[in-house]
Parts: sequence; C-alpha cells; structure tokens
Amino acid sequence: MLIKLILNVEAQNDASPGYPLTKRALYYCGRMLSAQYGREFVNAEYEKLKKVYSIWICTDGPLYKQNTINIYSVKEDSFIGEHTEPVNNYDLLTVVMIYTAKDFMDLQDDVIKMLSVLLSRNLDAQERMNILEDSFGIAMTEEVKQEVDHMCNLSKGIREEGEAIGIAKGEAIGVAKGELKERLKNVKALMDSLKVSALDAMEILKFSPEERQKLLTML
Repeated sequence: MLIKLILNVEAQNDASPGYPLTKRALYYCGRMLSAQYGREFVNAEYEKLKKVYSIWICTDGPLYKQNTINIYSVKEDSFIGEHTEPVNNYDLLTVVMIYTAKDFMDLQDDVIKMLSVLLSRNLDAQERMNILEDSFGIAMTEEVKQEVDHMCNLSKGIREEGEAIGIAKGEAIGVAKGELKERLKNVKALMDSLKVSALDAMEILKFSPEERQKLLTML
C-alpha cells in the first residue's frame, strides 16, 4: 500500500547546545506539517496531511544519555466515554532521539552500535570496515567502502571544523582584549594630561557605550 510520510534526519555533534533538542525536533515537525499547505493539500483538505518524522542521531552526548533511543509521539487519551479516533487522524508527528555511545564494542543494540561505529571520531576507515564486516556481516563491496570513507571524511571534517572554530574564537578574544588594553592606556593618558575623569576622557575619545562599560569595569 502507499505509505505517506515525510522524513527529516539530523546529525547532531553537540548533544547539549544550551536548549532542549527535543523541542527543536518538535519545532521541525511543526514546520514540516505547516509546509504541506499548498503543496500536499489546499483549502481545507487536511485529510491529505502526511505524517512527519524528525530523527536525530546525536554524538558526543553526556554519559547518561549515551546508548539510548527515545521516541516522542502523539497519543490518544480517552478521558470520558469510550469513543476512539482513528489513529491516522492524530498520529501525525514522531520525534526519534538516538544517542550513540563512545564505548560501543559490547553494546547489545545493533542500531546504536552500527551508528556509533560509523560516526566515531576515533576509528579510521579500515577499522570501521573491519567492525562492520565482523560484527554485522556487511560485505565490504567497493560501494560500501566508498560510503565508509565518506563517513570518515565527514567525522574528520566535523572535528577539524570544531578545532578551527575554537582557535578562531581564542584569537578573536585575544585581539579584543589587546584592543581594550590599548584603549585603557589612552584613557589613562588623557586623564593624566587633561586632569579629567574617566568618563570625560572616554567622551573625548568617542568610545561607544559598550566600550565605556568594559573600560570602567577594567578601571
């Protein structure tokens, strides 16, 4: 039979970005539902709505989240009476949160173990192929080898990008601190030469309100 669904798959290498990932995943589901208007249906043809899935594969999660799969969906609760609605009238969105594990060799769940192997940052291509062949019986055809190489390059790129961002942030902070110190020297020199207050000196030097606040804190 015809299966009607829309899939969104996300790879997330920061499992604790400062907000709940489940809320972001549910937001994505809401967007995928509303985006169907004008494409899958028009006017009041809501019966044509397709179910949406948002599947998240999270790496480098905290230890208590690793090796877990959580599913969030819409379910019916018959509060009063015995009427029940057909499932396909309300079961329109599902979020699947998959957290891989750093120590995956002894895992019992094949799904998490395979994803952990594919997305591990500590294995090279040959090690991954050996595990996939020995643990999962996956024949290492040329096509599969190319895909594994691609996953290795992806993991390496993510790691290098993270390192580059960290270096860039550090350099930017260093430059900003150096500039503030130079501004502070100018303020002090003006205070000494003109016998004015720090605020008056900053007014003369045309510093922004943000710069003035930082310099006052340093003073």
